[in-house]
Formats: sequence, C-alpha cells, structure tokens
Amino acid sequence: MSTSSLFANLPLDGLSPELLRAARWIEAHPREVALHSMRECARRAALAPATLSRLSQALGFQGFEAIKHLCQESFSAQAGYAGRAEVLQASARHDKDWLALLNETQHANTASVSGLNQAAQLEAAADAMLKARCVYFLGLRASHGLALHLHYTYGLLASNGVLVQGLGGTLTDQIGDIGPGDLLVVTSAAAYTRQTVDAALKARAQGADVLALTDSALSPIARSATRTLLFRTDSPSYFHSMVGALALTEALAAAVAVRGGRKVLAHLQTRQDRLDSEGALGRTRRQGRHWPATDFFNKEISPMPAASTHVFHRQLQHTPPVAVSGRGVYLTDADGKSYIDASGGAAVSCLGHGHPDVLAAMHAQIDKLAYAHTSFFTTEVAETLAAQLIRTAPQGMSHVYFVSGGSEAMEATLKMARQYFVEIGQPQRTHFIARRQSYHGNTLGALAIGGNQWRREPFAPILMPATHVSPCYPYREQQAGETPEHYGQRLAQELEHAILEKGADRVIAFIAETVGGATAGVLAPVPGYFKAVREVCDRYGVLLILDEVMCGMGRTGTLHACEQEGVSPDLLAVAKGLGGGYQPIGAVLAQKKIVDAMRGGTGFFQHGHTYLGHAVACAAALAVQQVFERDQLIAQVRTRGAFLQTLMQGSWGEHPHVGDIRGRGLFWGIELVQDRAKKTPFDPARKVHARIKKEAMARGLMVYPMGGTVDGRYGDHVLLAPPFITSDSELAQIVERLDAAIRASLSSS
Repeated sequence: MSTSSLFANLPLDGLSPELLRAARWIEAHPREVALHSMRECARRAALAPATLSRLSQALGFQGFEAIKHLCQESFSAQAGYAGRAEVLQASARHDKDWLALLNETQHANTASVSGLNQAAQLEAAADAMLKARCVYFLGLRASHGLALHLHYTYGLLASNGVLVQGLGGTLTDQIGDIGPGDLLVVTSAAAYTRQTVDAALKARAQGADVLALTDSALSPIARSATRTLLFRTDSPSYFHSMVGALALTEALAAAVAVRGGRKVLAHLQTRQDRLDSEGALGRTRRQGRHWPATDFFNKEISPMPAASTHVFHRQLQHTPPVAVSGRGVYLTDADGKSYIDASGGAAVSCLGHGHPDVLAAMHAQIDKLAYAHTSFFTTEVAETLAAQLIRTAPQGMSHVYFVSGGSEAMEATLKMARQYFVEIGQPQRTHFIARRQSYHGNTLGALAIGGNQWRREPFAPILMPATHVSPCYPYREQQAGETPEHYGQRLAQELEHAILEKGADRVIAFIAETVGGATAGVLAPVPGYFKAVREVCDRYGVLLILDEVMCGMGRTGTLHACEQEGVSPDLLAVAKGLGGGYQPIGAVLAQKKIVDAMRGGTGFFQHGHTYLGHAVACAAALAVQQVFERDQLIAQVRTRGAFLQTLMQGSWGEHPHVGDIRGRGLFWGIELVQDRAKKTPFDPARKVHARIKKEAMARGLMVYPMGGTVDGRYGDHVLLAPPFITSDSELAQIVERLDAAIRASLSSS
C-alpha cells in the first residue's frame, strides 16, 4: 500500500522543508504510520511529534490520527487480515520483539479509557443498566462481537438482557417492544451504519434510554444517544477499531459489578455452579473477594521535555502536553487523555471545539478568498460581519474596526480616543484613567493602562503614565453598613476626584472592564456603578471605553455585558467570544460621533495592522454569531449559568477556604482564602492557584487559576468560563472535578 493517493491532490510543494520531509517519510513508511503512535513515528523519522501534528493541519486533516486511520483502513480494505498480518510481520523484522510492541499499543488503548471517560460517567452508565427494566445490546459487523461480550458479562452480573442479532429483518423490528424504562446499548465506530442510528432514534422515540459506545462524541450514533462513552480506534490488531472498545466494555462491566453491590453478589450466587465451571470469576467469589474497580483518577500528565521543542513557550522550564484534537467541550492530548475545557481556554471557546457550522464557513471562505489587504480592498464577509455586529450593538454604535485579538483591540481604542480629541481641536487631552487590578492586554499601551502590578513591574520604566482608581470589588472594598448603591456612588466620586486632580480638560478617557476578568477573578459591578461613571465622564467630556474582550459576546448572559448596566460606551472592545477561538479576531465598536470626527477631519484613522479584517477570521466570527442567534445560546448561557451557580454554592458556599463565589452567566470566579472570616489570603509562596491547575489537569479538567487577586501579589482565584454548549451533566462534572482538585491542593500545599 502507498500513501501516494492520500497526498496526490494536496499542495506538498507549499510545505516548509521540515514538513515536506515528514510527508515524504510517511509516503515511504506507511506500515509504521498504520502501526505506531505519533510519538513513535516521530522517533523513527527523527522528527519532533509536533512536526507531524503541524503536517496534519497543513494538509487539512483533523490531527495525525486521521492520516493514521486512513492508512489502517486502506490496509483493511485492500488486503484484509493478510494486510494487517503484513504490518505485524514488517514490524517484527524491524523491531524483533513484535509482542512487546503489540502489548505497548494495546496498553495505550486500555489506558485511553480513563483519558476519554471519567469514573462518574462509567458509574452513571452502569447505574442506568442496573435500573433499566430491560437492557438491549446492539452492534453490527465487528461491533456485534462486543455487543455479544457485554451481553454475556451483563448476564453474569445482573440480568439476561436482550441481544439484538441484526439478522432476520430490520433492527427496528427487533427492538419493537422497547419503551420507557428500557435501555439500548449501541456499539458503533467509523464507518457508522444507518441501521444502528435508526434503531437508536426509534428507541428514543419510544421513550427508552440509549447508551452509545463509540469513537467520537460527534459521531451520528453519539448524537442519537442520551449518554455516550468513548473508546480509541487505533491499534495494529486485526480488528483495529475494536480493541479500544473492548477495553471500554471491560471497564463498563467493572462499573456494573461495583455499582451493583449486593444485587450483583446475589445474582452471582445463583450462578455459582456455572461460574465455577468457567474458572476465575467463580473462584474469586468463593474466596470472598469483591471484583475491584478501576482507578480512573491517578493518571498524571507527562509533559514533553523542554529540550525537545523549538517553540518559545510561555513557560520555558517545561513543555505543556500536546493537544491533538478537540470536540465539543473536550480537548484531547497526544497521549489520548481527554480534558473538559471548563475555562474555554481563556474564556475564548464559547462554541466549544470542532463546531461543524464554523468549520464549514471557514472552508467555504478559504475556497473563495483567504486574504486581501485592507489598504486595497474590503471583503463581503467583513462587511456582513460588521453589519451583524452593529445591528446588535449598544445604542449609538455605527462602525466596527477589526483586529486580530484583544490586546490589539484595546491598543486601537487608545489611539482612536486620542485621535478623536486631536480631530475636534482638544490636543491637550493626553491622559488615561483606569482601575487597579485591571487587565487590558500585554502590548505596551494596553499594559500601561492595566492595573496589575505584577504584569507591569518589569516594563514600568517604558510605560506611559496613567492614573489608577479603585476597582469595583465589593467582597473586599465595600464598607460595613454601606449599600451596594452607595458603594458604587463612592467609586464614581473617586473617579471624579481623579479627573479634577489631573485636570478635566487633560483626560482622554476612563477605561474599565465591564466585568473584571483574569487578574481579579470576575468582578461584577454593583447596581448603578456604571451609570454613575457614565454621568461623571459626560460631565467632563471624558470618553468611556469598556473592555469586554473577556466578558463580552454573550459570556455574562447578554451579548454585551454593558447591556445589563444600562450604559453605552464611546468605544467597546471585544475579542475572545467574537470568533470563539476558531480564528484570531477582535474588534472595536465605535460611536458615530468618533467616526464622524475622523471622517470630517483628516479622513482616516492613523493606525493599522497587516491582518485587519482577515477574510477567514471574519467568516469564522460571522458563523459564531449566527449560531448564537439560531440556537438561542445567549438565553442558554443565563439558564446554564444559574444552574452552575447553584452547583457552586452547594459545593463551596460553606467551604472554609472559599471566600467569595461571584459572576454572571457562564463567567464565574472563586476566590480562595486562608481564613474565611478574616478574608486573609494564602501566602503567595504556597502557589495555591498553580497547585489547583495541576490537580485539575490531572483530573482531566481545564480551569483558569491566577494569583495576585487582591493586589497583584496576594490572593488566589479560579476562573470558570465553559463553552455555551456545555450541558448540565458536564457542568456537574466540572464542579465535581474542581472540588476534588481544590481539596487535593489545599491538603498538599
């Protein structure tokens, strides 16, 4: 078999020398690709694993596994068992120890069960099997053997169930009696069959529960099911797509045994004679031992050695795990471990990962036009996106300026505000006022107005001067006996005093995050605060710039967070949720008066970047916004956010080290303290936030912890910003895993 057909119509000539060498190695070593993991292939080819991952992306594949699967499928289709035997034989000649190699790969399939599924998921599936009136087991082709195996094991442990044979008429005929209280367990992997999907849909329509055992959370059978468990499909064994599934069925059977308790023991007792004749399980029961459960929580992250990368990573003393795929709210690393993305990265992935509508829009735009420089052209997709954003914008907004991210957006607001006053004849205005503990980006202008001392300190000598007033931080700064409204008025008076102290005719703008984000841990404003701020700004001709890079675009339960405050800013920066992480994009929404001043003056904005209004980025963002509206996701953010708040209050409302739980929509912060009564923060040397991140990652959970919550040095918090598509059950898993991570961190720190 050759991979030449795989790469025949792909633009290899456009690859870098390193990627071209990787492609040629794959063409020359198809057996190794079919047989080995990406890491092993990289070792044999003397390449970095990341190179094979980048090659997959460059050629349009969904990760290296897609190339691997094509090679495996080609062997199976072209040569059947002989083809797979040839793979093993060729490997044996090369490695000599083919059995060790096979065991290594099969172990990866077995280990992947804990990476793709948490114990809680397996236990919930087991409970559904044990509670069901009748359990039906269905699988076609190779999957039928798995259905048979699981049916047999379930019969030993709990009840006989029904094995759907897949013969003698349609599958839907054979499950005709299924109904409320019943459970259909369906095993299916690529290529998926229409018959199994139809059977699952019929079972659902007749009120039954459907459990899918499959290789993708986005597979047709998974979308037809009420609950899903996942398995890997890459292995050099003959039935390569079923080895991971077999490991999953074993884990599910173990879960049934554990969750069944005395019911399982009593059922086994009635079959004692039969079990004795079949060996080990019967002897285990006679000796009085319980069937042990698998530990699904102790898998540690194994970071890539720092010496193996040429990427200038954020942390230079170790390299993070390699992410290879993402589907829904999950990311998967190169070792097959799955993580719930409970922070959306950095409050970015509002639609999760791999959303088909966004991917389709990007592909369509790439085929049509990928890039046109904005000094020469506009594009249809940029114009459409701008019209969409203005249609849903705060009152008075007339134009949108597209950039590539949040820092660029905030940098653009500073220049827009300054140029506005130059255009209208007030060039003496040169000063910005912002808030302590704010974060507005890492470019020099954005860093200068930011109020986080730790981030500013190394660069302070080269930052422009700015004034910083108090944040709206009621947990720590609202005085005893002071109402939220009076607290907000006091902060507005502090702003007014700062404006007058600097000189009312010298201040350009007041800049604030509508809801504080990364550095302060989701600080929601008290009622009336921003209305009072808006009045102060208007009184002295000062612009109001709101930074909604993190908290905007639906994150807090309205498209723009300032909608809940009843104010409209002069300039509004958005990013993260604008494109959902599918492309780098940010934007500034500007009031008509600012645009008109420039149009009637110099006629241009003296600013720009190469990738302004990038067509593919605009296409991705437009698709994200259209999905928001079509699927009514902003309303869902409010309902899911209320559910998440209930879960958090239930878990940490009385926790001795959780001082505050605050937020809106699907944007929440948890502030951790040494002493709850005194609000005393932990010693920074304990690095509680870093420990929580490590413990959460070990449990397959991504959260966004930070230190320096209080003043840039003291304080720890955890930020949660899950995708808008996160289900209630996934929110429950997030809280459960984070609770375990917090407890482990505090007990070990």
